[in-house]
Amino acid sequence: MSSFKLIIIMVLLGLITSKLAAQSRFGATLAGSVNEKDSTHVKMARDDWFGTDKGLHLLGSMMLTVAASKTLQRNDFTFKKSRIFAGGFTLTVGIGKETYDATQKGNHFSLKDLLADGAGILIANLILSIR
Repeated sequence: MSSFKLIIIMVLLGLITSKLAAQSRFGATLAGSVNEKDSTHVKMARDDWFGTDKGLHLLGSMMLTVAASKTLQRNDFTFKKSRIFAGGFTLTVGIGKETYDATQKGNHFSLKDLLADGAGILIANLILSIR
């Protein structure tokens, strides 16, 4: 599969997922995160296993892994090494994002998000292995 086709597929998936995220209750939960009765208490954002947020993590990780792998291959990395480094890079970005989330009021470090990131990395490697 050509790089151009992969990019088109990922862009379309990104647009679909973004549209779903805009219509989800997750956005409404974040928008109304301050308790109206007592503004000092902040509700935690929902962390459903199959929430839109997990789809965004999966898609984002998948896109980042494919892009990083293709970039590394163009810079003389072998196919196998590029997939390993790209997956490690994407996982590092995911851990960094969750660590940042843990410092934000009304948010937390989510292992579920990291598992969705891992699933995105695995799917990216499946896509990359299609020749």
